[in-house]
Amino acid sequence: MTLQERFRRFVDLHGLFSPGDCILLGFSGGADSMCLLSLLVEEPVRVVAAHLDHRLRPESGEEAKRCRELATSVGVEFVCDGVDVRALAKHEGVGIEEAGRLARYAFFEKARQQVCAQLIATAHTLDDHVETMLLNLARGAGKRHPSPSRRNRSSAAVRAEVGDGGVLPGAGFRFHPRSFESG
Repeated sequence: MTLQERFRRFVDLHGLFSPGDCILLGFSGGADSMCLLSLLVEEPVRVVAAHLDHRLRPESGEEAKRCRELATSVGVEFVCDGVDVRALAKHEGVGIEEAGRLARYAFFEKARQQVCAQLIATAHTLDDHVETMLLNLARGAGKRHPSPSRRNRSSAAVRAEVGDGGVLPGAGFRFHPRSFESG
């Protein structure tokens, strides 16, 4: 079974989206989001790639430009914004990682509303997943809940975990019912 067929089976099994739906894809330009982009463009849906420039590195503006070029090269709409994540972390009294996550979730939800998307899709490598689990354990949070204080969220996001050979055997795609609202 091809990766596209596994993806289609997962989508159908969970009723994630229907033909004609709009999906906002959190797009970093990395292997994980490129893999999910390549799967989504083969589906009968409207895909909008969304990139948030965290402004943490001098080259981040060039990375955002590269993301735009990658998305538009496959005929996908692109939305982008930037946030000074260091300043946000200081203002909110949180670490850089948490500030980046808060900024991304707020951006994704705002962009989802602007483009009338029914779903937000994000992709993560196995390393991202392991790192998230370790950070959650260090903070006293469980695998299913990013932090003890984060409330349950109601919109939908799709998370694809990508390994060296594409989608991880046994892990495949995961559906997480949550929104990316910032509060």
